[in-house]
Amino acid sequence: MLNVLISAETAYLFRHAVIRDAAYDLLPPTTRATLHGAALAIMEELARELPQQVADSWCGELADHARNAVDPNTPGHEDYQQRELDYLRRAAAYESRNWQNVRAVSLRERIWNHSLADDLVRFDALYEATETLVRSGRPNEAPALAEQAIEIAQRIGSADHRNRAWAAKAQAMAILGRHEEAEELNRTALKAAAESGEPHLQARILITVASVAQSRGQWERSEEAARQAWELLRSTGDQQSAARTQLFIGDSCWQQGRLGDAADYFRQALETYCITGHLGGEATARDHLGSVLRESGRLEEGRQEHERSAAIYSDIGDALGYGSAITNLATALTSEGRLHEARRYRVLADGLFRSAGALHLEGVGLGNLGSLERRLGLLESASQRFQRARDLFLQSGHLVEKAVFDAMFGQLLLLLGFQDAAATNARQASEDLTRLGTPHWRAQYVAPLEVRLAVERMLHGSAEAERAAEDALIVIRRTAESAGATAGSMLAESVRLSEALLAEARKPEPLIYHGHLVSELEPAVRLALLDRGRKIEPPDRQQWIARPWLLDAMQSGTEGVAVPDWESGTGGS
Repeated sequence: MLNVLISAETAYLFRHAVIRDAAYDLLPPTTRATLHGAALAIMEELARELPQQVADSWCGELADHARNAVDPNTPGHEDYQQRELDYLRRAAAYESRNWQNVRAVSLRERIWNHSLADDLVRFDALYEATETLVRSGRPNEAPALAEQAIEIAQRIGSADHRNRAWAAKAQAMAILGRHEEAEELNRTALKAAAESGEPHLQARILITVASVAQSRGQWERSEEAARQAWELLRSTGDQQSAARTQLFIGDSCWQQGRLGDAADYFRQALETYCITGHLGGEATARDHLGSVLRESGRLEEGRQEHERSAAIYSDIGDALGYGSAITNLATALTSEGRLHEARRYRVLADGLFRSAGALHLEGVGLGNLGSLERRLGLLESASQRFQRARDLFLQSGHLVEKAVFDAMFGQLLLLLGFQDAAATNARQASEDLTRLGTPHWRAQYVAPLEVRLAVERMLHGSAEAERAAEDALIVIRRTAESAGATAGSMLAESVRLSEALLAEARKPEPLIYHGHLVSELEPAVRLALLDRGRKIEPPDRQQWIARPWLLDAMQSGTEGVAVPDWESGTGGS
């Protein structure tokens, strides 16, 4: 009775993958091709009855069957090749819509290498792959593909195609920190686009100009370029593209300290996306709005916008968007002191970025996770996160971010007592950001570390250290003033903390531990540092004998706090 109930299909399944593959390989090539052709015909017949979205999800497998059905010894194989190409194009578009970026780029590589693809098809595949690589955080691979697309555009004599490829390449160059090359490309492309009179392309290049300016901390220039793009797009009636430029304008206003203006632009973009039914745009606008509300001190409103953004991204299946939204939600929760909840979101976002192959986003996520784990006292885990983030930035070519997180890692190294390593990180980050022409980021991230290092040297009797701390503080103040930094912003907080450190260091009994105010270290961090010192370093009794007030301050408020498991990084989460 049991055998009767088992279907024929199930009865003849090869349940071991090796046996199945061996049986497949034993088939003659012509027989294999015939079977794939039959499978293709069956799937095509079934797909005709499916909704378009579901049918598109089958296209990758249909393309594989069409490719494997090709047998040069039998008639009709050209038809299978054409069907493979058609299915590859549908599959790539489907995967890109669903933010499956690694899969989308792989499919497009098959398209531009396909024997039946003409120059226009190859251009589209190369151009879309370039855009996808930039969007997914792998810009180091993009310029070479853009260059191939430019060669095709020049061969077919299409100025519009060439200008699009120039703009895509410029965007990748900007992200890679090759700002001079990006700006030269932008100037050339913008001139050519203006001559062609194509407003959408002009706007696209202007947005790239704005992006380059933002990456260099040139917020006024960024705002000007984004406003020009906005005016061009408004004249075309393209509401959604115009809304996207409003997000750029809002970002530029935000960075210049005009939080109210930024919120207004984000709300205008949000309204447009809601009216036009663009869910992805709505989620992005809400995420931006949430961040500026949070920085304005409206923490609950900001968190709610991040939650709405994450819910929309989840509904439409945008994994990278969802990861970005919950990353910002984690920041909001951190501002509210809900650190363990924030850590769970950051760990989830890290998994999403990693599975999507988004190296840059994964690096940013890991760096932020490292900063959060440091606050939780998970010191070893935080160190590992920073080092992994650095490797990802090097791999993906994001040198500005590498330098920024080198400086952040330097603060952790200093806190752990590795003063020379922290100084090396500060020096390298400073050189990198100066070379890349981004003094704004140097002032925001490196100068605060330089203040901490100088203050630590002051405590050990260095006569020159106080002057070095004052010089670094001047750099932060000037940058904060030029950016119009408001209370609560990162630059304003850097000024406040640096001034407090310098004032504390001048006291007879300074409450400073390895370049950090004791008051800025959470009880779990202080307890982890004391526990770490007992476990892996010889107890320095003379230090505490000489500075008993510091030991008392480090121990104060740690009663009843569990020692974080800094070696495994679990920390009770």
